[in-house]
Amino acid sequence: MYCYKPQPRDYRQPCDAEHKLYERLRAVADVLHQWGRNLSEVCIGFADESST
Repeated sequence: MYCYKPQPRDYRQPCDAEHKLYERLRAVADVLHQWGRNLSEVCIGFADESST
């Protein structure tokens, strides 16, 4: 186990990470809409990679 002060942001994160996430979610929403899915009934989850 490591003891250190956590950083509020990962230094490897790109400057426009929030914008990239928005663009990817918008693209997914557009595809789901084209497939005839109701976006109010869709659940999108997020996961990250963890090491043990």
